[in-house]
This record gives sequence, C-alpha cells and structure tokens, in this order.
Amino acid sequence: MADRLSPLDASFLYLEEPTTAMHVGSVMIFDPGPDGLDYARLVRHVEARIAFVPRYRQRVRGVPGRLAGPVWVDDETFDIADHIRRAELPRPGNDEQLEELVARIQARRLDRSRPLWELAVVDGLAGGRFAVITKVHQALVDGVNAVDLGQVVLDDDETVREHPPQTWRPAPEPSLVELVTGAVVDSVRRPTRVLETLRAGLSDMQATATKTAEAVGGLAVAARTATRPPQRSPLNRDLTEHRRYRMVSSDLADYRTIRNRMLARAAKTAPARNGRAPRTAVVTTVNDVVLAVVAGALRMWLLARGEPVPPASVVRALVPMSVRVEDAARSGRTGFRTPAVLPSTRSAPRSPCR
Repeated sequence: MADRLSPLDASFLYLEEPTTAMHVGSVMIFDPGPDGLDYARLVRHVEARIAFVPRYRQRVRGVPGRLAGPVWVDDETFDIADHIRRAELPRPGNDEQLEELVARIQARRLDRSRPLWELAVVDGLAGGRFAVITKVHQALVDGVNAVDLGQVVLDDDETVREHPPQTWRPAPEPSLVELVTGAVVDSVRRPTRVLETLRAGLSDMQATATKTAEAVGGLAVAARTATRPPQRSPLNRDLTEHRRYRMVSSDLADYRTIRNRMLARAAKTAPARNGRAPRTAVVTTVNDVVLAVVAGALRMWLLARGEPVPPASVVRALVPMSVRVEDAARSGRTGFRTPAVLPSTRSAPRSPCR
C-alpha cells in the first residue's frame, strides 16, 4: 500500500503559493579545520547519511482526481547533484553577503518533481569558514519517517561512523490504477478522509487551514482562529517573492539559565505531597524560552514600526510540538512526531517578554 501523506503534511503542499513557500531552512557556519573544505567528501557524506532516512530519496505524487491525499514514491531518477550545490562568496566574504545569498535561496520554492530538499555549500567566508544552507519542505519533516536535514548530516559526537553500503534500489512507482485502487481502499477504511480530500480540492486557503487544524486533533478553537479575517499588520499585507534574511547571535547558556530559574520558581510554589519533595507542576523547556524570546522580538519589531499592539491583538502562529509516539507496526519502536498547534494568542499587557 502507498505511503500516504497525513492531512497535515498534505495541507503544507496545498497552502504553498509563489509568495508563500512552505519549506523550513537553516544556516550553519563551520570552521573547515587544517585541511580546508573537501567538497567532494562532503557530498559523499551527505549521500551516505540520507541512507538512514529513505524519505530524502522520495518525491510526492498526486492521486488522479484527488480521490485521496498524495503519496510518497521512490525517485527512480534520484541524483544527489540535483540537491547539493556549491556557491562561493567574493573573498573574504562577510556575514552580510551570506545573508543576501540565503535570502535569494530561501525565496525560491522547492521543485515538486524531486525529493523536497536542497543543500547549498557556500565557500569563501572570512577566516576560511564555509556555510551550509538547508531547505526542507514542511511536508517532508514529520519527525518519525524523516528528520531535519541538519540532523541527518551532523553527528552529536566525534566518533567516526561507518557509512552503510550503497545498496538502495528504488521501488517501482505505482501505476494510475494502483493509485486509484489504493485511494478507494483508504477511503473505505477511513471514510472521513473522503470529505477532507474533497474539501482540499475545492476550498480556499482559509478552509484548508481549518482542515489542517482539525486534522491535528480537532482543535475547534484553532479552526475558528484560522478562519477569522486577519487583523491589520505588516505581516498580512500583499507579499512578493523577495525575502530578506538576518542572523542574530545568542548564547544557549542564557536560555538554560532562564529555564532553570523558571523550574526553580515552579518547584517552590508546587505543594508538597505526603511529606515528599514537591514535583514541578509546570515544566519549562529551552524551547519554551526560545518561543517567548521570538514572541517578544516580534512585539518589539511591530512597536518599532509604529504598529499598535494593544491587549486585544491576536498573533496566529503555527507552532510545532514534538511528541513521542509508539508505533505498533514498527515492533514497538518509539519515535517523535511534530504535529502543529494553531493557538489563539493575545497580547498581554503585563507580558514578561515585552
């Protein structure tokens, strides 16, 4: 049976427009070490590492008539050269030049006829450094069958790992008859998806956003939030395909310090049970602190542009949440999924991140 995209993942494809790319990206800057950048070796490394995540050699194929959601199929013409490119800045390249290059690369949508990821290796940075720019479509990164490209390429330790042998052979693509048959079978098993699929083909972006919210847990409040008329904001005006990109440095230790203080404060206020040490009622993570900083930065940016941010202001953000799941079909193996939550967040007059 075809590996079908979830309603949430499919919605990322439906929502994409020329001015609204639905991929995520990252920029990583490296010191090449005493031997300098070996581009050919880096390409071999990436090609070997994606063997651990087959999704990076699969592309999306639609079902005729949208009888069901699109499916993942092996790319029989996969070529690593189509996904890794090399660029060079005028030496000695500075961060501003890198930011301009990143903006141009990230503004372009990914090619739907190929696996939905790209990687650019940028040489020529001052100090002998080089950068790696990644682009991965939101539909690809679901946390169990695929992870972010940066996690695929990088190791969390210095141990040299043996690469698996190149034994990958693409499975034949399903025929039109097989796609239609699979769609019918899937619709019989899960009849609610028939309505979702028809809605995706006939509705506009607001209805698609509503379907997305329902698909990730029946979040009625989130669905109502998605379908309300947008408030006046620089972010809600007509956009072009052009983008600007800026890098801001911060220290991970600062986020951990705030996290630890929040945990300590919560532990003091949590009531003790049966004479035992209190358990923290509210768990604060580093990700929570980062989200608060980003929200505060957005508020400061709006205020700097002369935009009013009263308590009634609403921020609509699609926030990914990492959750651990256990898939019985995978012999009890646990993994992580990243469902998205569309919260209805209002500006607080006493917000700690003003």
